[in-house]
Amino acid sequence: MKAFLKQKLKTAARMMINAGAERIAEEIISGSVQVNTVLAEFPRSGGSFLFFVLNHLLENRDQLCVANPHIYASLRSSLDLDQSTSSLAKASGLMKIDSNNGCRVLKTHARHKTQFRSIICLYREPLCVMKSYYRFLIASGCSDYQNLNQLITCRHHGLPAWLDFYRSYAAAPQGSRIYFLNYADLCANPVQDIEDVLLGVFGLGLNQAGRECVGRISSVSYGQRLEEIVISHDPRMSCERRLIRSQSPLGQTSDELEMPADLSIQCEEMMGWLNGSSADTEAGTSEPQANQHANMS
Repeated sequence: MKAFLKQKLKTAARMMINAGAERIAEEIISGSVQVNTVLAEFPRSGGSFLFFVLNHLLENRDQLCVANPHIYASLRSSLDLDQSTSSLAKASGLMKIDSNNGCRVLKTHARHKTQFRSIICLYREPLCVMKSYYRFLIASGCSDYQNLNQLITCRHHGLPAWLDFYRSYAAAPQGSRIYFLNYADLCANPVQDIEDVLLGVFGLGLNQAGRECVGRISSVSYGQRLEEIVISHDPRMSCERRLIRSQSPLGQTSDELEMPADLSIQCEEMMGWLNGSSADTEAGTSEPQANQHANMS
C-alpha cells in the first residue's frame, strides 16, 4: 500500500513539474518575460556597429557609465506588479535579481514579435541599405541577382521586405517600448546618440572615459584596422569580403538604378514616419556623403 501511494505521489509530482515547465515556456514564448533589450534592424543598416558599441559599454559600465535613472528606463527594465498578467513575471519580480539583469543587447533581423518588450529599432535610408546589401550578397557568393535593380524589387530581400520589416515595428502595440534610431544621425554624432540610447533605454549616461571610448571605437579607421587583422590571419577571407565601408563596384551607375514609383513613395512615407515628420520628408536617392564615423555593417 505504501509503495502504491509513493508511486502515485511521484507520478503526481512529475505531472506538476511538467505542467509548470510547459507554462513557463509558454509565458516566455508569448512575451510575458524579457530580460534583455533587442536591437532590430533590416540587414546592412548599421546594426553590427551599434550592437558592438552598446554591449562593450554595458559590459564595462562601472568604468564607462554613470547612472541617470528615469521613468522610461525603469519601465523597460523593471516590473510593475499591478500591470503584470504573468505568474512567472510576478514571481521573478519578487525574487532577488542579479545586477546584470537587463544590461545586454541581443541583435535580430526579424520582424516584430510579441516577446520583444524593450527594443532599439535602427533604420537607414532604404536605397543606401540596398546598395550595401547588394555588395554583401555578391561578396558572399550569391548569384540570385544579376544587378542591383533586381534586388531592389525583390519581395523577400528588397524594398518590399524593408517596408514589411519597419511596418511591423510601427504597428507594434504600446506594450513594446521601442527606441527608433536613424543610422545617419548615429554616424553624424555617435557620442551624443549613443549616450541618448543609453539614457533612454538603460538609464545610463557616459562619463568622460565613456565619451572618449565611443569617439575612438566609432571611427571607420578603428573598425577597418580590426577587420584587416582578422582578414590577414584567415586565408579563407579576402579583401572582397570586407564588411566595413565596402567600396566594391555595384556594376551600375546611379542613373541606371530603377526604383518603381510606388515603392519610392512608400519608402518616403515610411522614412517620414520613422523620422517623426511628414510624408514629404526628403528621404533622398543617393548615398550619404562619407564621414569620419562608423559604417560597421
